[in-house]
Amino acid sequence: MAYKVKYKEEKEELIEHIKSCGQSIIDNAEKIVGDYKFDAGTYIELHVGKCDESPYISVTKDFIPERFVEKEKGIKNYERDFRK
Repeated sequence: MAYKVKYKEEKEELIEHIKSCGQSIIDNAEKIVGDYKFDAGTYIELHVGKCDESPYISVTKDFIPERFVEKEKGIKNYERDFRK
């Protein structure tokens, strides 16, 4: 019986960690998206593995350097400015 109680408490704590991460992503969405002229992707990871550790979020941004795009103006894949 004690195992079920502990499992239930850990499950509830894990759910709360995921909700906390989700709210933080919502609250920081503008910062996460950023202002990259040639954004090529945003990758978000939630780390909520152990209930006795603090959850955390990892954000990775990919973008194409503006200088490269300016030199390669004829390449259609790079003509899109995501800030418009």
